[in-house]
Amino acid sequence: MKFFKRDLLEKDRKSDQENRRQKWNALCDVYEKHLLSIKSLLPQSVQSFSGITLHDSIIKSVSRPHSSELVLEIDGSGCCWGPIGQFTLRFKGVKEVQFDGNVIGDDWMYEEIHLPEIGAFEYRILFSRSELGVIADELEFTIKEGGNKQRKDLLKKYLDEKRKT
Repeated sequence: MKFFKRDLLEKDRKSDQENRRQKWNALCDVYEKHLLSIKSLLPQSVQSFSGITLHDSIIKSVSRPHSSELVLEIDGSGCCWGPIGQFTLRFKGVKEVQFDGNVIGDDWMYEEIHLPEIGAFEYRILFSRSELGVIADELEFTIKEGGNKQRKDLLKKYLDEKRKT
């Protein structure tokens, strides 16, 4: 992780709440500027997904159906800021995968997108106990089961609007 680092989050827990909020907002602003600066260079699928967070979701399984593919099955029933439901996040044209710990059963905290030297994008996820980094060419996000019909319709509308920008 280049922005949302574990040690920064741990240090911030010890500071007062107002100071933490200000640091967090500043960090989010810096990351948002970074993302905007690279967004047009990302594949369309990643551009569309870049505004979605799966914060508080849990990784149910990880598989590699092919050497160039990584699939995450995700329980998003506890997502507080993003969509709610059961999801599949499929990375295609995978060039590199980095695991730091066991992500299965771990809680999704924060994500970042970067431009790597190889591949079209790098997607990094900070979990509560581990990290995952993937360099790939494409990303596919599938809603297998929405939390409820209204949430699913809102997410579809949101994704459609994001694709237009």
